[in-house]
Amino acid sequence: MMRTATVPPPHVPRGTSLPRGEVCGTVTDLYAELFGSFRRGDQRRKAEQYVWGLMSAGGRKSMRHIAAAVGSTAAEQRLHHFISKSTWDWRPVRQALARHLERTNPPQAWVVRSLAIPKTGRHTVGVDRHFIRELGRMMNVQQTYGVWLASEHSSAPVNWHLVLPAVWTEDGDRRREGEIPDGAAAETPEQAAITAAARLLDWRLTPRPVVVDARGVAIRRIAPGLAAAGLPVLARIPPAVRLTATGRTAGVLGREPRAAQQILQAAGNLRRPVEWTDPATGVPRVSLAAQVPVANAWLPGPQLTLLGVWDDFGRALPQVWLGSMSAPPDVLLRLTKLAGRVRHDADTAGDLVGLRDFAGRTYHGWHRHMTLASVAYRARLLDDLG
Repeated sequence: MMRTATVPPPHVPRGTSLPRGEVCGTVTDLYAELFGSFRRGDQRRKAEQYVWGLMSAGGRKSMRHIAAAVGSTAAEQRLHHFISKSTWDWRPVRQALARHLERTNPPQAWVVRSLAIPKTGRHTVGVDRHFIRELGRMMNVQQTYGVWLASEHSSAPVNWHLVLPAVWTEDGDRRREGEIPDGAAAETPEQAAITAAARLLDWRLTPRPVVVDARGVAIRRIAPGLAAAGLPVLARIPPAVRLTATGRTAGVLGREPRAAQQILQAAGNLRRPVEWTDPATGVPRVSLAAQVPVANAWLPGPQLTLLGVWDDFGRALPQVWLGSMSAPPDVLLRLTKLAGRVRHDADTAGDLVGLRDFAGRTYHGWHRHMTLASVAYRARLLDDLG
């Protein structure tokens, strides 16, 4: 029988084993709600074992460590088959998770965040050389996008999309090796991010603003793609993106396209203080925000907003955000901070449940692992979130 656990707070350091004890009823209820699509009882038991192993294994969440955490080294082969070779569909589990979170912790936004998963070899599906902006160098990685339901106090991943480079989709041997479905084609990071977010509409979730850091992708592709799906967008953009000021600022700058940073500099007198909560510490902080109506040819809309955010009271250059929604600057600034909420949670609680630790090679295996890691993420936080 699988042992049960008490869910610890999310600040436990990476590599710390979780304490064993009695599981709270909410986690039991969670399994019942999310695993209802499994047709066989043994599939549900293996899913619960895998989630428990992700929650309780210390260090890297390898299949061996997961099997040891559930109390049986003989379980390693069974769990490997369950993740990599079984036929169960991960999509209903993700949909059930998303609906559960929307009901229990209504989000303020959907945050689309890239997740680069380093790999040493070339055999894991989707692995290729990519430039990782956060690290400033080329790396051998799986390039993925996650969609997180986020509010000021919590966030959780509900959907994942693996970017498939042409080197995988156009090579017959690699397609077979990675068990890539026939309909899967090569795509850009922008297409992957749009598809990941739009899937939540297929699940009939209430549309929310999509918050995305678009500095490492083509803003002219990702923002119109999300808007075309019917989703309001708030995207962090490079300061050099050229926009046309409208409203009062146009009287200062004229109606020629200018760099976003230049527009915000001209609107410095519009800056106002806004209080928000730091997700890493829970401490209230104050930033300055300035909102300027703008227009451009590649993201048409009745209301486009350029938002500048100064976290140091104007002593340095601002973060630059472009939104396709009408909202006061304090609302928009707090939405931008949800990107930091997700970044913090992915690097702490996300690492603790093995979001970067899939050791298999196949497309379906990766999706099943990421789905159950998302379930484990939610299960870990149930006690903390109440």
